[in-house]
Amino acid sequence: MRRLARFLVVLAAIPGCSVSTEIRGLNPFSAAPAEAPAAQPEVPVDPVARIESLEIGQAYRGVIATATGLADLAGFHHPELRLLNEGRPAADGMIELEMVARPPEQASLSVDAAARRLIAAVFLPEELVRAARGVRVIGATNVVARPF
Repeated sequence: MRRLARFLVVLAAIPGCSVSTEIRGLNPFSAAPAEAPAAQPEVPVDPVARIESLEIGQAYRGVIATATGLADLAGFHHPELRLLNEGRPAADGMIELEMVARPPEQASLSVDAAARRLIAAVFLPEELVRAARGVRVIGATNVVARPF
């Protein structure tokens, strides 16, 4: 019986507790205006110095293009293949990609090519591939192309 009495006392006290059910920015009827999220600064990227290889692999509803590149300096990171021409094939029917990477904070020369090697891949949907003859990856000093 005591347990029941304690439970009823606790149950009666809960509505008196101050609980905020409003999450700022999500309630359109709140008095406080929602703050706009801060804009993310554009992260600088540089073209990879040299493209070493390009492989085209079949994927579900498209292809995966994988490029290996070599940077001039050790420490480049987050390589990616960026689609050029807004995804439209070039005049010769090739899909053009540019291989870029984020530069290092402190440049360090490295003779070892493995320390400068970068690999990036991108999925190209079949709608884009259907209208193209192949893929071309552009680096700072060279271009590598592969037909489908």
